[in-house]
Amino acid sequence: MARIRGLLLFYRSFFLIPGLVLSICGCYLYYRNAKYNFGMGHAVFALKFIAFAFAAYVAYKSKELYYYYNLQLNYAALVGTAFILDFLLFCACFKITSYVY
Repeated sequence: MARIRGLLLFYRSFFLIPGLVLSICGCYLYYRNAKYNFGMGHAVFALKFIAFAFAAYVAYKSKELYYYYNLQLNYAALVGTAFILDFLLFCACFKITSYVY
């Protein structure tokens, strides 16, 4: 149970706010431009990838990782879980706007 809480805490600490803001902005842009067929999906995915990579780098350079290492969670498991949660959040935002890419 402590490991699951650690994974969720890691996601909340480093990835939730940028992921949520970029997902909402990306879905809004995609929703507004989808009726004009501008093809915004690739730009939104690229922006999400860049933001996720930057957040992963900031998390890697953070001094707070010792807490997660004490729970025996390695960096790959932390980032992998954050990627899955961020992808689910992104798909949920697209589903809310009724435009699944």
